[in-house]
Amino acid sequence: MYLAAHTPPEVEVRLIDENVERIDFTQAAPDLVGITTMTATAPRAYEIASRYRAQGAKVVLGGVHASMVPDEALRYADAVVVGEGESVWPRVLADFEAGRLEPLYRQEDFIEFTQPLQPRRDIIDPRRYWSANCVQTARGCPHACNFCSVTAFNGRRVRMREVDNVLAEVESLSRHNRIRNKVVAFVDDNIASHPSRAKELFKGLIPMKLKWGSQASITFARDEELVAL
Repeated sequence: MYLAAHTPPEVEVRLIDENVERIDFTQAAPDLVGITTMTATAPRAYEIASRYRAQGAKVVLGGVHASMVPDEALRYADAVVVGEGESVWPRVLADFEAGRLEPLYRQEDFIEFTQPLQPRRDIIDPRRYWSANCVQTARGCPHACNFCSVTAFNGRRVRMREVDNVLAEVESLSRHNRIRNKVVAFVDDNIASHPSRAKELFKGLIPMKLKWGSQASITFARDEELVAL
């Protein structure tokens, strides 16, 4: 949905989420297929890529796994995007349109994330999900845990959206989900990494009377006010 927001309006976009629907390979192949994958889903991503390439489509792979092992991913794709895709994606599309798709696109620096474009929520059917209201409020984590890909992909500097920008997106979200309440999944890797900012955000959410969840380091429990909020 975030990449769709960075896609020119004249490009027809369809999102297929295999968690909730099957891919119909009998339909005509798209001109360009973009696949994002984590390590756990990489074998399936490579299978999909191979089948679409066999039908004549060009395939671009990205996401955490492809960014960590681009040489492996390139065996199954026409191009690989390394790192955050928002800034790179329009160039990928322009190069594809011009017939000069490059094998590797690399986002060298971490992108600015204070006021990101609103994701294209119109390309999914929210009725398929317990809640499709996924929101990211920050990227990066101050810790460098050796088992975790977050700092390798998003860096140790926490890049935070402006709180008003986050609250405006949350306010705009629908209640069309299976429990008829506004449920929001904040997909931050560590939503409490900056305690003072987290407190500001949590206070802003209270009047909205929603149900929400996220991830945080266990260290947040040291701050009783943060826990209470």
